[in-house]
Amino acid sequence: MANQVGLAINMHSWYSNNVRKIIQFHKLALFIIFGVCGGFFTYVFSKLLLVKPDGVYIGQPNAWSDWVVHISITNIFAKKPVSEWFLYHPFFAYGKLTYGFLVHLITAFFMRIGLSLPGAFFVVSVLLLFCFLVGLYFLYFQLSNSRRESVLGIFIFFTSSGIGFFRFWKHLSWNEILAPVQDYSRFLEYDWLAGNIPAAMLIPQRAFFIGVTIGVWVLAILLWSLQKKTSQRTAKKLLLTAGFLAGILPIAHMHSFITIVIVTGCMCWFNRSKFQLLFRYFVTPAAMLSILLYITFVHGGIEIDNFMTLSLGWTVPKTGFVLADFFAWIFMWLKLWGAFLPAVLFAFWLFRKEIIKQKVFSFYCGFLVVFLLANVLIFQPTRWDNTKLFAWVYLGLSILVAKLILKLWNSHVTHKILTGILVFLLSTTGLVELFRIANFTQNTHLLSTTSEIALATSIAERTDTEAVFLTSTIHNHPIPLWANRPIFLGYLGWVRNFGFDHTLRDKQVYLVFSGSSQANQILKENKISYIFVGPKERGTLVINSQYLQQFPVAFQNEDTVVYDTRALWQ
Repeated sequence: MANQVGLAINMHSWYSNNVRKIIQFHKLALFIIFGVCGGFFTYVFSKLLLVKPDGVYIGQPNAWSDWVVHISITNIFAKKPVSEWFLYHPFFAYGKLTYGFLVHLITAFFMRIGLSLPGAFFVVSVLLLFCFLVGLYFLYFQLSNSRRESVLGIFIFFTSSGIGFFRFWKHLSWNEILAPVQDYSRFLEYDWLAGNIPAAMLIPQRAFFIGVTIGVWVLAILLWSLQKKTSQRTAKKLLLTAGFLAGILPIAHMHSFITIVIVTGCMCWFNRSKFQLLFRYFVTPAAMLSILLYITFVHGGIEIDNFMTLSLGWTVPKTGFVLADFFAWIFMWLKLWGAFLPAVLFAFWLFRKEIIKQKVFSFYCGFLVVFLLANVLIFQPTRWDNTKLFAWVYLGLSILVAKLILKLWNSHVTHKILTGILVFLLSTTGLVELFRIANFTQNTHLLSTTSEIALATSIAERTDTEAVFLTSTIHNHPIPLWANRPIFLGYLGWVRNFGFDHTLRDKQVYLVFSGSSQANQILKENKISYIFVGPKERGTLVINSQYLQQFPVAFQNEDTVVYDTRALWQ
């Protein structure tokens, strides 16, 4: 017993000393990224979800759209018993909830222990932020073995974007410098809706945020186990940890899962000398867990046949001439990412011997495969969603650009000028975009009014948990947001992207609200319990009030009437 106690004390002392040494060695670099990136985005997250006397507001345009999904699913987990968590999809009644829900489950936990919705969203966002920063820093450090390059790589990633700043200079004025209004990183002709990754992904896409956070830790742990001379026992523990984290990605974020499968697959293939160890302790646990979660929560939820489609060159307009299309594709990426890809290719050639010596060639090859695959195969009906894969590629290759910048800076004086130009080209658009999203005066938008939330709360208290509501298809409808009830058909841009075929339901919504002869039959067949008629319905649909008045009024306020249609089918 005394020997066991002594061994435990020695192990604790060994771990404490090593952790202390690591912190001491990296403290300045971590202080910089925590102070700059951590401080800035903590401030941004503190302003994103605000409850005011007249309603709930969202402080960023992309989040104003996407956080409807996140709030709706989080409220299900926070307010309903476990047995009711996966009964339906909130935006497509009777559909399977296939959306990556891990971040919502974690947020709901904080709500269940007493935090408000804004408080829980803020806490989880900040926790993810600092976990992501630490994971990304140590991933970059293993790839570069340089604290300066690691910090610079994070800066390049966070200021990601293309050459949109040239449009900024065209509109240059003192007011535009102080408060940029336009998103200069957008290129709508390519379905490129936002170029800066934090603005487009980390802030509004909470599933992406947890997916990329888990993913960088998987890569960092796997790299550590492959590069460092650790004991067999330690290597097994590291690989099991990485395997578990990779295995839970199907319920966190599917695009991150795809990326990690490809990149770690390349890493394992190039390290076949350790095949047995990798297969037993990383590949097998990751595969078993991910398959189990996929079958349980995703399989069978996609209804449409053409969910994934081939599109050579991604969104570049096709002319039919191969050479012309190829140059158009090159030009597209020069616009979207500016000097980034040329810098990556040059850095890869310049540091090729070092990359091979450090055994990280497979890492970069994995991201090259992701980039090429995302330029050929569209993984969801909305072409824009491939940008989640491209964001991963930018993350994986930013450290190469950081190495190139510091190499140029430390050489001839003329190279310092080239370095300044390169940094300017890489980061100016991203900095303008980050400065723009921090201006909450112009970016804060009303999500739901107090009246809408009160009505939805009353509905939640007095209706069956699976009662289906017929509503308009606007994105921020109060029924899925605050009543936690499924709607027959939600926002069409999301529904198809979730894998549902909305063609028939889209027609049925208009037939019922217009009082068609088929309306009663539609209500019966789909077991629709309530018809919601508010300002949003009157503004987007043709309402036949005479037809609707045959049904009893279940709920009502100053501008909304909810009709009870259950008698038709119960």
